[in-house]
Amino acid sequence: MGEDNASGALKFAIGLVITMIFIGIVVVAFTFGRTHANNAITTMSKDASQIEESRYTQYDGATITGAELINLIEKFEDDPIAIGVTVTATSSASLPTDGGAVAGTAYIRDASGNKIAAATEAQQIRDAKTSTKPTYITPSAQFYGVVNRDTSTDAIKGISFYRIAD
Repeated sequence: MGEDNASGALKFAIGLVITMIFIGIVVVAFTFGRTHANNAITTMSKDASQIEESRYTQYDGATITGAELINLIEKFEDDPIAIGVTVTATSSASLPTDGGAVAGTAYIRDASGNKIAAATEAQQIRDAKTSTKPTYITPSAQFYGVVNRDTSTDAIKGISFYRIAD
């Protein structure tokens, strides 16, 4: 009978050790998996942000025509960014490389990110297409784009376009 108790106790101890090892493996695997899952989620989030921003950042340092600029203003009408345009010619040497503020006339939203009134926006776009207006965007003129970012959050708040001197 003593052997049965000793054998039973030994079996119980071995079972307990195996159970603890199994629980340890599960905990390690769960922790390892959770860490990798969190890293994957963070990476995917950054990639998604870059893809989302690429519709704006493609204009950073790019040169487009006035006709493309008018289309762009209309394309981004419902977007949460400002489009600023300086129609007076700027020499290539004095073009800004950082986007601190929205240049010139602001379309869609003002430099603070506030949506401008629909009537004001419509009038500005009409003026941009009317050759006798001071804010006329010459369709064949070249414009240099600069993305404007919020200095505290690094979020895109607008794109400024500067007319390049012929």
